Amino acid sequence: MTNIMENLTEEEILEIAKYWSNSEFVRGAERFLLDFAQGVVEAYNEKNGEIVLTSTEDGELVAVTRQDEEGRILKVIWSKK
Repeated sequence: MTNIMENLTEEEILEIAKYWSNSEFVRGAERFLLDFAQGVVEAYNEKNGEIVLTSTEDGELVAVTRQDEEGRILKVIWSKK
């Protein structure tokens, strides 16, 4: 297997580095990945129920559950003992 970097000039390597460090490119890639992940989570939640965190009025977490659209508990993931 040939190392691709061996065949590039220093100027070409610098140009590639500038391209990859371009903030617009990075933001575009981040946005794509976030949108993709959100789509996966939404599809999974639609099929398996949404994850719901339940806490007391003081903010203490007491349960993590999966619930359907009507709020029925499908699965208890974690609960405070």
